[in-house]
Amino acid sequence: MFGLLVAASFLGHPAGVRCRVADFTPFLITSFHSLVPLPVISSSTTPVSVSDYYNRFGGTAQGSANYGSGTGVIWLDEVNCLGNEISIDQCEKNEWGEHNCVHSEDAGVNCTISITQIFTSPRVHTTQQIESTRVSTTPSTSMHDSVIIQLVGSNDGSAGRVEIFYQEQWGTVCDDQWDNNDARVICRMLGFSDGTSTVGGSYGPGNGSIWLDEVKCSGNEQSITECTSSPWGSTDCKHSEDAGVKCGITSATPSNPLLAIRLVGGNTTSSGRVEINYNNKWGTVCHDKWDDNDARVVCHMLGYSHGIAFNAAKYGMGSGDIWLDEVNCTGSENSIADCPKNSWGVHDCHHGEDAGVDCSTNEIPVRIRLVGGENASSGRVELNLNGEWGTICDDGWDNNDALVICRMLGYVDGIGLSYGWYGAGTGKIFLDEVNCVGNETNIIYCKKQAWESSNCDHGEDASVQCFSQKAMTVAPSIASDVSVRLAGGNSLSRGRVEIHYNGQWGTICDDSWDDRDAQVVCKMLGYVDGSASRTFQAGTGPIWLDQVECQGSEASIEQCVRNRWGIHDCSHSEDAGVECSMTTRIFTTTPSNRGAQGIQQARLIGGNNFTVGRLEVMINNVWGTVCDDNWDDRDATVACRMLGFSSGIGYRNARFGSGTGQIWLDELNCTGTEISLSQCVSSNAGVHDCSHLEDASMQCFRREATEPTIGTASIRLIGGQNTNEGRVEIYHQGQWGTICNNNWDMKEIIVACRMLGFKKGNMLNRIIPGIGIIWLSNVDCSGSEISLEQCSKSDWGVHDCQHEQDVAIICQ
Repeated sequence: MFGLLVAASFLGHPAGVRCRVADFTPFLITSFHSLVPLPVISSSTTPVSVSDYYNRFGGTAQGSANYGSGTGVIWLDEVNCLGNEISIDQCEKNEWGEHNCVHSEDAGVNCTISITQIFTSPRVHTTQQIESTRVSTTPSTSMHDSVIIQLVGSNDGSAGRVEIFYQEQWGTVCDDQWDNNDARVICRMLGFSDGTSTVGGSYGPGNGSIWLDEVKCSGNEQSITECTSSPWGSTDCKHSEDAGVKCGITSATPSNPLLAIRLVGGNTTSSGRVEINYNNKWGTVCHDKWDDNDARVVCHMLGYSHGIAFNAAKYGMGSGDIWLDEVNCTGSENSIADCPKNSWGVHDCHHGEDAGVDCSTNEIPVRIRLVGGENASSGRVELNLNGEWGTICDDGWDNNDALVICRMLGYVDGIGLSYGWYGAGTGKIFLDEVNCVGNETNIIYCKKQAWESSNCDHGEDASVQCFSQKAMTVAPSIASDVSVRLAGGNSLSRGRVEIHYNGQWGTICDDSWDDRDAQVVCKMLGYVDGSASRTFQAGTGPIWLDQVECQGSEASIEQCVRNRWGIHDCSHSEDAGVECSMTTRIFTTTPSNRGAQGIQQARLIGGNNFTVGRLEVMINNVWGTVCDDNWDDRDATVACRMLGFSSGIGYRNARFGSGTGQIWLDELNCTGTEISLSQCVSSNAGVHDCSHLEDASMQCFRREATEPTIGTASIRLIGGQNTNEGRVEIYHQGQWGTICNNNWDMKEIIVACRMLGFKKGNMLNRIIPGIGIIWLSNVDCSGSEISLEQCSKSDWGVHDCQHEQDVAIICQ
């Protein structure tokens, strides 16, 4: 039922509110339309009334039935708005239908639109709110700066005669060649997803100019100005031929075909909290599974071509119903109603989880830069969104993600680096759980969590190293048409060696295959060092080379001693592999007389990048491993220092796989200040009581391992069998220390695991005693804290504990 507004004590500012609800801008420049706005109550029609109307932004209040007296119900009286409400229903007022007025007091408004304001972006439309006139603006791609569209002649805001505002004048469109493709473009400009055409002045003849004739759209255009047509104002038509449209939104909910959607709380009309009108009630969307694909569908419904997702009530918490949860769009749907989701109203959320979007008519302008690297092609990845720089969390970060970033920067290849490899950033962490296929042109098209929804700290900032050629996959050898690539590895720097000869890829047999052969292959691929490996899966096709014997100085494997091409006695189970490195691992040190001497080189094997792996050292030109007896972070730091890093964390029990051959070192006992393992106390070279199941491993860092930003606490797990378990150590006053298990229970575990990026955890069922200072005792958390620092606890360093009481946990 329609009704009219009444003017008894209308001393607030409702004119601006109603003009805004009807999609007029709240800033006046040019007045071109007047109407009596009618709130939708149900389906039949009756009129509303007003007195003492007040002028406010976007509209002039008109009282005393300035536009004539209505009939029927007077719905509202004593309306008192502030002027910033988005709906008159939010204003102070009497109860619906409660008044002491007559229709001679019916209220009206004179709405105005700021032409400069309306040119900036499409409006946000709700298909169940605008009854008599519908307005849209779209930037023009032609010489005509902008186009404003309205539908006139129907009491349904989704249908009417098409009118265009051009050269400060409203005019119509002739129906010559007018069809559904043309209607579809008009309707999309108005925020609908589809439309059908009407001809013959079906919504009454207009007056004034007939601006367009012979319009011919394909149906995919964003604006009517992109379609072919006669020149503006050139026509042989009469107003009895005025074109019209009937608009709608394709919906998976037939009972609600005109699904209304709006954005609330943003600082522009193109951003805000997503609200949906369902069963005549506005409600929000829960952010579970909410990502850019969902945002893209919402933004398409609102007439935009692009969008990005935000969660955790970035645009403020809504109220009332939460209509949708677990929305999982592909991005190609016409309506959010078409997406997989829970049933309407079924959710386990609160309004602190309300979903939001930021829409745009153009691709979201995300800029990329690399910070903290050795050169312009390497560094921490930082994004600029809306003028603000932020980082990316390394959860799920891999070479496919790096490849997309590097291509955005003009490179052709790249590798991903984790653990704040080039230092910790500051500000927001924009993205987390990035999962690119590798062929995307922009990181915004990769699967990922909603923007600004990370549970990481800056110690997990993602980094890349970019390359201007396909250095890691295919590289031609010098003065040759022979190329090599690596296949079957879990990173670009390791894998089965494949060689391209005579137009076909094939493998190399591992007979006589050693580190000198690997060094040549790795140099062909742009690395400076490499080691031989036989651990990758079998290849297919020809086996091109066998009995390769390089000196290590050759520029191409072609130059090495070998059998002739294709001559071999091998199977693919003998395919040769390599593990390449970006830096030379050769050191000359002054050995002590207290242990192993003559360590020539060190390397990391078996990790997913060159910062982590099983430690191997070369003595007497033979590679061997290090036993993990007494192996700790101080030993790892010295070994990492040999490799050009600043510090390291030690791991035991062959975490990155068992080695083969010699076990060169055992019982290492470094102070942590040495520059080589040769300077540490240890057993003599080759003297040990270990097996390769005890091979030592480590993680290296370019800075103090996982050192936090000043003023924040950081924790790490040490001594576990996997990276998600171990003794909890906390960083304070420049020093790592342990935590006593007094009062430690599940609430403290949840907080600690949350700091490490996990959701839950348990106590570890074994003791991993640490060394040095015990920083915390009697920690008592509620479980909601984001850091152990926020929990109740004893003063730093105050305790009565032994290291046998050090907390050890496993996170999940």
